[in-house]
Amino acid sequence: MIVPIRGALIVVLAAMLTGDGGRVTFRGEEFNVNARGSHKTLGLQLSLALEKKEVLVDEPLLVKFSTKNVARKPLFVLESNPDTDYRFDVRDDKGNVVPLTEYGKKILSTAEEVRMVLVKLRPGEETHSEVRAERIVQLNVAGTYYITAKRRVPQASNNLTKLVEISSNTVRVVIAPR
Repeated sequence: MIVPIRGALIVVLAAMLTGDGGRVTFRGEEFNVNARGSHKTLGLQLSLALEKKEVLVDEPLLVKFSTKNVARKPLFVLESNPDTDYRFDVRDDKGNVVPLTEYGKKILSTAEEVRMVLVKLRPGEETHSEVRAERIVQLNVAGTYYITAKRRVPQASNNLTKLVEISSNTVRVVIAPR
């Protein structure tokens, strides 16, 4: 059925025709079809990288996050605890979802008061944070895993209360036996 993708199809066609690096404005919103993550980036690009591409079972797995403003205007992100700012989607080499640890379940289900900091990003600026993935996701079995993350960001600079989700690139990590 073509109807649900009608707007996205127009954006992709317009981006192809403009030659503006994949950036196009459609119905008052900027799209960047070449950025990693969802087709509608809202001007923010979420990237992740690993400190090491191979670690031993029960060894720390440090994931480094970057949220970059790829728009031509200042944008905002909300920062709090990096462990709760991101949602991991980790899958094994068969495509099975890797479950959360007890700590991961607790921090994602707890509705405690947290301090939120509104960070203004000028065009080209980015925020950085790090998370130890093995604390949040059960990575205690040797194997190959694929990690993607999501985070919620304000939909627009003039509406900081409506949040939308952006996705990162996917990285591969090998957990080796001891």
